[in-house]
Amino acid sequence: METYSIDVYLKFMKEKLNINASKVEKINKGTLSEVYLIDGKYILKIADPVFIKRERFFFKKNHSEYNEKLIYSDRKNRFIVFEYIKGNGIKEMTEKSANANLNIIINMTQNYKKTYRKRYGYIYEDYDSWYDFLKSEIEFNNIFLPQKFRNTEENIVYKALSQIKNSKIDSRYIHGDLGAHNIIFDNQTIKGIIDPTTAVGDYRYDIIYYIFSSSKIEKFVDYDRLIDFLGKEIINLIIILLYSRISKLYKYHSEEKEKKYFETLWYRLKNSKMFII
Repeated sequence: METYSIDVYLKFMKEKLNINASKVEKINKGTLSEVYLIDGKYILKIADPVFIKRERFFFKKNHSEYNEKLIYSDRKNRFIVFEYIKGNGIKEMTEKSANANLNIIINMTQNYKKTYRKRYGYIYEDYDSWYDFLKSEIEFNNIFLPQKFRNTEENIVYKALSQIKNSKIDSRYIHGDLGAHNIIFDNQTIKGIIDPTTAVGDYRYDIIYYIFSSSKIEKFVDYDRLIDFLGKEIINLIIILLYSRISKLYKYHSEEKEKKYFETLWYRLKNSKMFII
């Protein structure tokens, strides 16, 4: 990845975007990106070109009042500039705010741009089918699960996957990582959506992904109502994404409380017979 010092990017912002950058605060440094808050108004992200292209692609295809407002994207995909969304991470929610937020997510995803593209999964890491993408996600996440859980439960997730193999989906350009960690909240209400990984697939994937991204969200979900609204076939996605969520909690060494919550949810849904498909 061809990158420069932060001063080079700040100089560009001043010359091309008329942003003086009098106050620069680094707010994140990952293995593939650096993120800076500029003058409390703008976000400058320096990242791997694939990630920059994915973000630009998503915002080009999908238009929502909740999306980050793109100001500039470098033609060489070295950096991208957004308006800063002031807010905070997820906190405790009431049932009313949780339901209102879920409605926002459902309405937003239902308006994702449709595509007839014949490749699936993350943009620039295309798979031949939606089934192949989901299978790769399961296989990758599987290694992080406790052996005991995997041995007894993976047959359920692979059965759900088999149900998807020959099913047709309403293909759209989806966020791909629409969890609470990529959502800005203000007073318990969704204010902004950030950091898309952009994939081609079933828009309902993003809805279920969002639900399982935090126990603060999931605890208010009425599954019977959700299934009635989105279709019975989303049970397959519920199984696959809950399984993947549990594996990621182990992968990222999350709090034991959160691990226990979602493992308990797995067994509760399993015992409720919802997993019989």
